[in-house]
Amino acid sequence: MCIQIVTRADDCGLGTGTNRAVYQAARSGFIRNVSFLACGPAIREAAELFRDLPQVCCGIHLTLTGEWSQMPIKPVLPRALVPSLVDENGCFYPDTGFGGKILEIGEILREWEAQLKLLRGLGLHIQYADTHMFPELAVPGLEEALSRWMEAQGLIDHRYFYRALPCMDDMAHIPGLFEKLLPNLPDGTYFYLCHPAEPGGSEVMGNPSHPREQVEKRRREDYLFAASKERLQWCQERGIVPVSYAEAKPTTASCRDWLQGGSYGGYRVEALDLHTFRIQDGFGDHI
Repeated sequence: MCIQIVTRADDCGLGTGTNRAVYQAARSGFIRNVSFLACGPAIREAAELFRDLPQVCCGIHLTLTGEWSQMPIKPVLPRALVPSLVDENGCFYPDTGFGGKILEIGEILREWEAQLKLLRGLGLHIQYADTHMFPELAVPGLEEALSRWMEAQGLIDHRYFYRALPCMDDMAHIPGLFEKLLPNLPDGTYFYLCHPAEPGGSEVMGNPSHPREQVEKRRREDYLFAASKERLQWCQERGIVPVSYAEAKPTTASCRDWLQGGSYGGYRVEALDLHTFRIQDGFGDHI
């Protein structure tokens, strides 16, 4: 078996609980890529933690939205420089509908350059870029502009590494699912994304669609899954290798393919338990 997994943890810098959880997951060796939220209120704490983990591939989690109603996220730049990106309170919108506004691509790139400058100024060696909630798929012209911007900044483009593990979103929440599915995969490079957080951190995450208790539970389970040294040992014994973006080869699956269910020929697969799977097409349950 020769399987590589680009393992990534997002939202580092969001709060103390997230920072500690991502740090422990990276120290365990399973998480090889960490995406930093420059707009996060605890980003300086995050940078301090990761200065002693040179084996981690650091990335910028390019941000234009803040989905948690109790934790509004503001841009790095002053409101006057990015007026199309913010609401009446000077905060990012909660989703990529952007309150019905048309965002200026020039303002977006200016803000993202400021986010990158902040992270590099904190001593982080940023090697790749990814986006929070994929705004490039919602803003006309942004996808092409972002490609040019990342190339100019010397950053690895996250969008071509999205051959996701089957049932990736369920791996941390159904014990034994990872170990059941991985041995049956064809050789190649896959992707695993998680959002680890310790309970009781400084961040308060929740909104009407995602109750706080549910979010905290799932992020704690992500943390326990990704920080497990036993899981890394299990992988090593079977020739399954977590890798960084810098080590991996791009796949043919883009983020657009992943979000549209392209990994499964247009279908989405969800694990209900270790032995039961729901297969959905674009109109609902299929099998």
